[in-house]
Amino acid sequence: MKNPASFAFLAAAALLAVSANLCAEDAGGEADRAKKNFEASYTAAAKAIKEDDWATAETVLDAALKALGDNEHPNKIAAQVLHKKAVKINTERKASAAALSSAQELLRLEQWDEAEKLFQKAKELGADEASVKKGLDAAAAGKAKAAGDKPAEEPAKAAEEKPAADAGAPSIEPPVAEADAYRTAMRAGLEALGKKDWDTAIANLEKALKAKPGDKAAESSLAEARREKEKVEAAKTAAAQPAKPAEQPLPAPASLRREDWTQGTGSNTMWAANLLHLNEGDEKWKTMLTGNFRVSIAIEAQMDHRSFVCIELRPDKKDRKGDTPKRIIGWGSKEGSGPYLMVDGETAGSKPGQPAAKQIMLSFRRDGQRIVFYCNGEQVAETWKVPAEAGLWLYVTGKGIMNGAKLEKD
Repeated sequence: MKNPASFAFLAAAALLAVSANLCAEDAGGEADRAKKNFEASYTAAAKAIKEDDWATAETVLDAALKALGDNEHPNKIAAQVLHKKAVKINTERKASAAALSSAQELLRLEQWDEAEKLFQKAKELGADEASVKKGLDAAAAGKAKAAGDKPAEEPAKAAEEKPAADAGAPSIEPPVAEADAYRTAMRAGLEALGKKDWDTAIANLEKALKAKPGDKAAESSLAEARREKEKVEAAKTAAAQPAKPAEQPLPAPASLRREDWTQGTGSNTMWAANLLHLNEGDEKWKTMLTGNFRVSIAIEAQMDHRSFVCIELRPDKKDRKGDTPKRIIGWGSKEGSGPYLMVDGETAGSKPGQPAAKQIMLSFRRDGQRIVFYCNGEQVAETWKVPAEAGLWLYVTGKGIMNGAKLEKD
């Protein structure tokens, strides 16, 4: 007859092996899904590049790399290189289109020299050659006309007579006086914009818009001047404000004092000298925490499938109103998990798993409405749901020995 103990051991080992294989299959399944999503997006990007659609290529390649994440793939490096190239090409195309559009506006304003420079810049940035040539020819003709030299191709007749049918038609252009006012204000505004004299630019561009409401060139130039002025004013304001004090480091846990703690309701914690054996129970800090604070707890425990270690903040009953959470739990480990923060039963953030056996330090930092949870000094997650004035009670729960704690308040 087989040894029952031996049989039980073999059965347990087989069960653990099956469980490990299932976990490996789950992990492998996620990696396979990530690779399939990457391959689908990468194929779409290759098609877009073939059609010279770099805007679509950039978007799809970005999605492909995000889908792949930290997983490896033979085309990962190629995707990264192509994404970088797509960003560069799209940036250059946007710049060339903007330069060409601005040059055409300046041409319409009869700013021949400035228009010519911008058409040359658009050419350097790779703008459409036919549009650039047409603009440069128009700028040259305008300069020649302004200098009193008629282009060879200009007909002798100054202007053709309008058809009789148009004789009484209203003009879509503003009256001559308003057109002159618009051009004068627009020139002054653009010159001030080039000199970074934002106030003068804004004043003149507003005049240009008043003379010609809805003008796109004036509107875009005015928006740029206002935006740049806001940046300058923001920089001045920031420079005038005192520097924000550096964030205080988390306190290192010190030896426990029994008088700071009280046993939780129904708990079975036990003190031995200045060490607290949690025994799956909880212990409560006697003093309610108010204002900004930093608190650290040191616990020795097994970080395996039997682990159960956390610190918790519970708002005082009088402060439990509105969206205020009832429980904020910072887990150091639960059944072998990595540290994570839970707010009313929902995970707010996590970190990779802990070693099998280790003393860990769990900490909370409160700064106004912001409460941050740390494990071994590394931020795990945070929540902004707690009102700044809410009083909080601190609990320590789990399996293990708490051997240190320290609280600091601002």
